This record gives sequence, C-alpha cells and structure tokens, in this order.
Amino acid sequence: MALNYQISKSSYIRGKQCLKSVYLYKYYNRLRDPLPEARKIRFEKGHDIGHLARSIFPNGIDVSPAHPGQYGASAKQTSFLTNQKETVIYEAAFIYNSVMSALDILVYNDGWHAYEVKSSEKISDTYIEDAALQYYVISGSGLVLKDFSIIHLKKHYNDIHTGDPLAELFQFTSVLDHCMARQENINKRIEEIKYILASPSVPPIKMGEQCNNPYDCDFIGWCTKQQNDFKEGLFK
Repeated sequence: MALNYQISKSSYIRGKQCLKSVYLYKYYNRLRDPLPEARKIRFEKGHDIGHLARSIFPNGIDVSPAHPGQYGASAKQTSFLTNQKETVIYEAAFIYNSVMSALDILVYNDGWHAYEVKSSEKISDTYIEDAALQYYVISGSGLVLKDFSIIHLKKHYNDIHTGDPLAELFQFTSVLDHCMARQENINKRIEEIKYILASPSVPPIKMGEQCNNPYDCDFIGWCTKQQNDFKEGLFK
C-alpha cells in the first residue's frame, strides 16, 4: 500500500471550487487570508459535534495521527485494524491514487459502514461530494463498503443541551447511491488537480463566482491584489 499522497480531502474540495486555490494552498500557503473569527467558531463547533457523535458508536479505536504529516502511519494502522475486523474505528485513514481521506467513523456490522459527521441540519451538495470522494478512496484501497451515511443534526447546535439523548440530536442519511453515481467525475477531477499541481506556475484563473461558492476562498485578498496590480499596469 502506497503511503504517500498529494491530495487531501480538504484539498480536493478546494480544487473542485477553484484549481488556482488548490495550487496556492499547496505551494503558497503563507499567502492565505487570516481565518475569520466566525469561521474559527464554526470549526470548533464542528469538532465538538464530531466527538459527540462518537458516543453513538462508543469504545472505538482512534487512529488520528500525532501530526498531519503522519497520515501514512494512520493508513497503515487502519489497514491492520480492518483486516482484524475491528468493530469501531475513528478517523480511519485511507490512501489511494495519491489521495488521502480520513473518515469520521468506520463501523463493522455485518459489513463495513462509513459515517461522516456534519454539524448542520441539511445535507449540502458539498457534503455529498465529500462523501463521494471518501467512497472513491476507501473503495480504491480495497475495502468494500456496505453503506455510507452522513450523520447530521436534527436541531441547531445552539439548541443542544448537555444530556440530550443522542437519538434526539442526530439523524442518519444514506448517500451511498449518490457516492456511486459520482465516481467517474471524482476521478476526472482528481486527475485535473494532479495536473495543476504539477504545473511550474500559478494557473492563470481569473476571479469570479467561484471565489465565494460554495465557500469564501481564503486567497481572495492575494488574488484581489494581483488583479488590481495588473489593472494599474504593474504587470507588463
């Protein structure tokens, strides 16, 4: 099993939004805009929800790496645990075709069931694309999934109180059919991202709707400056 990878799940989603963004993220990460406080809060809430959802499948083995650069070791440990049919694995890591994904919860119950946890009530297209990529990597790694579901909230995070029964907080939505239907497009997008990352220079992609859809890109500040400099004749 190859333990090296070029593309993470977050990089893939970034690249689907804008190939220029994923190139900058890979090679010029220092140019990113400061993370807004509101987004920091959303990340923290998402982290809390993810850990709360683990209570649905308790006593799992957490294979999270000690450092982001050690996902190869996590993938190796995941492979060992799945071969042993370990019942519950948190942050199960897989690497396939130079892409790495870490699944929130992997459960063995008469077959393998994958679960991604989202801290929202609705399932967006981006969430489905996220799941489809994970299905691509996990299946490509050789693990057969019986189902892939998104665990999401029944009510807004701010309405959640300590002690609420888990059944009242979370709902499960299978997205397996959606994942399978997107596999060809997933593979095409991965090859596009790999091609862009092999380029010797920043791809000349103009600013547009993709800068804010589905998320606000964190290179908007840099791209705006480059665009303004060009208009002012600083690039000739």
